[in-house]
Parts: sequence; C-alpha cells; structure tokens
Amino acid sequence: TRRPATAPLPAGSHSSALWPPRNATASQLQVLSETYASAVAGTPTSMAFNPDTAAFTMGYESNPAISAPTVIVVPTSTHYPHGYCLRVSGARTASPPGAAHIDITNGPSAGAVTVSVTAGSC
Repeated sequence: TRRPATAPLPAGSHSSALWPPRNATASQLQVLSETYASAVAGTPTSMAFNPDTAAFTMGYESNPAISAPTVIVVPTSTHYPHGYCLRVSGARTASPPGAAHIDITNGPSAGAVTVSVTAGSC
C-alpha cells in the first residue's frame, strides 16, 4: 500500500534531518561511526568507545561452545587513518593487521577476554 503524502516519515530518514540528503561530512562520520562488536562469542561484560581518542575497550566471558568468532567492526578510514593497535587477552586474533573487521576466536575453555583498539601503532 502507498503511504499518503502527509504521513510522517520514519525517524532517521532524510526528511527528519537526522541524516542529510547529501554525502556525509567528515565531522558527521566522526560522530556517527564507532568501533563496536557486531558479534560476541560469549557474554559481554563491558564495551566502550571514546570518539575523541578512538579508544575502544571490550570485555566478555568466552563460551567455548560457540565456534563462530567475536567480530569487532573497525571504521579504519574514519578513526584509524594511520592504523590501530589491537591488544587481545584470553583469546586470539584471526585477522590480518589493519583489518576493518577483527575476528577473535575463543580458546578451548571458558575465560575472561579483554580487547582494546587504540589509534596508531602499538
């Protein structure tokens, strides 16, 4: 069915001014994008992103019954144009350095996992 011309548009549409009907500016991308976990192979205990420094931290309790990786989405061109430093404790990284998606695989037993991503080299 067709919506009448006077019907309100969904929030977040171009007409609601939450996103302009043109290409995004660098400052908009800086504010609206962030590093985040799109999948967690366990139970998340913490997650934070600082848009001023591009520092991301995450903690989770791994579940060895989950074979899929934890996936961290890293907006490399927006927050890490000169690379990033990845540190993982309690699991291992299965992605090449500088990847836009970081895959982290659990070990054979449950345990605490910490992940940090910071701008620049380690």
